[in-house]
Amino acid sequence: MSLDSKEKTLGNALVSVGIDIGTTTSHLVVTKLTFANASLVNAAPNLAITNREIIYESEVLLTPLTATGEIAAKQTAELIERAYQTIGLNKSDIDTGALIITGQSARARNAEAVSAHLAELAGSFVVESAGPHLESALAARGSQAVDYSQKTGLTILNIDIGGGTSNYALVVEGTIIETACLNVGGRMLQFDWAKKTISAISDSAQLVITSNPHFSELLVGNTIETGLVSQFAQELAKTILLTAKAVTTYPELMLTSALSNSQGQIQIDEIWLSGGVASAFTEEDLTKFSDLGVFLAKALAAELTKQNTAYKIAPRAIRATVIGAGLHTIQLSGSTIGFSAENLPLRNLKLIKVDATTRSSVATQINQQMQQREHRWQQFPVALVLTGIKKEMLSFTFLKDLAAELAQVFVTSKACEPFVLVAEVDLAMALSLILKGMLIDKRIITVDGINVAEGDYIDIGRPVSTSADPNTQSLPIVVKTLLFYKSEK
Repeated sequence: MSLDSKEKTLGNALVSVGIDIGTTTSHLVVTKLTFANASLVNAAPNLAITNREIIYESEVLLTPLTATGEIAAKQTAELIERAYQTIGLNKSDIDTGALIITGQSARARNAEAVSAHLAELAGSFVVESAGPHLESALAARGSQAVDYSQKTGLTILNIDIGGGTSNYALVVEGTIIETACLNVGGRMLQFDWAKKTISAISDSAQLVITSNPHFSELLVGNTIETGLVSQFAQELAKTILLTAKAVTTYPELMLTSALSNSQGQIQIDEIWLSGGVASAFTEEDLTKFSDLGVFLAKALAAELTKQNTAYKIAPRAIRATVIGAGLHTIQLSGSTIGFSAENLPLRNLKLIKVDATTRSSVATQINQQMQQREHRWQQFPVALVLTGIKKEMLSFTFLKDLAAELAQVFVTSKACEPFVLVAEVDLAMALSLILKGMLIDKRIITVDGINVAEGDYIDIGRPVSTSADPNTQSLPIVVKTLLFYKSEK
């Protein structure tokens, strides 16, 4: 399909793009996010996301890698460019979204440089993120496990199994309460079926082989013995499912802390499977992907049946992470905001949380947080998140005293502009007006209606409004958890 002129002029909508550069495959999804005034009659306008519709899915493409296992940046960028051309999409059409480098690719030495390169194709407001916790969460959202848990009240463990990793997300009543990542996936062994030999063995596979003398014949260059490979896949399938029960048989393969939940604490109603391996459950051709993927899928299916475990293959299983990336954690601010459009968009603002209601001074808290987060406020702006404030506390005196403290710390710290303040309660416009009276000629952005209970960074986009009420504006905010995952493993 193509993104025609009608879809480009979306009116009360944002175009979101999700790009997943994975260990084995890469793909792109374009989503239309519709927003509208969600307030009751006679209440202050409040724009909110009301619908998410996938309007384009690219083909599943093999991730271009160099001979040394790094991501081939130029070829990967060309894949994305061709996908854009297919639907007539320009980067200027994109409002928000996420570029996610996942699995083993996230730990490639050049991952951050590749992300920076690809971000130029993705428009001015696309997030570059990579990391096992974020990947786990995105996969659970994209698999629909989060929505299903919310609607049914069921507790679901989503396991996204790709080429390099298995990502876990425990979802209780629509909320992801825990995530984890295991270094096990379908590309741990690679095969040359023309020569009928093993062509590559990953470091994680080698660890399992070394621990089990039975698998000692799994060596690069050795003839493929399908029986032995099936037994190896069975060992990995057991490992994946034991990890789901918070049992770590190979601690060295955990890329995060293990799941803390055991079935004695929270009863898991269903296991949902997503990712490339899940999509291979119905595949009969063991040679299809020249790797362990189909073997692992068959082993998992057999083990789940043996354990009498209720499970489901997620819709669009292989695309779960990229769909989750396209939907992402975007929120719209309240309508009572203070900003200047020329200061936007802002990307990768570090969040500094301040409890505005404790006896500890705001200045003391800010300074402590800056030190803990190792942030140089004189060079880079931050988003100060004002927590603890309740609606009933919002008097003029309270806001004036808070503004005075904030203004003082802004000045004494010689903080980099713009000064960005974020809150959940409706205070942004009033606080902005008071601050502007204290900080003449300073650039100030105040945003409310945003919940940042999770996340280390935010992006703030350009203002949006509905065609029915162009004067009511909100700012799209993307809450981000990790920019880049660093691992010694």
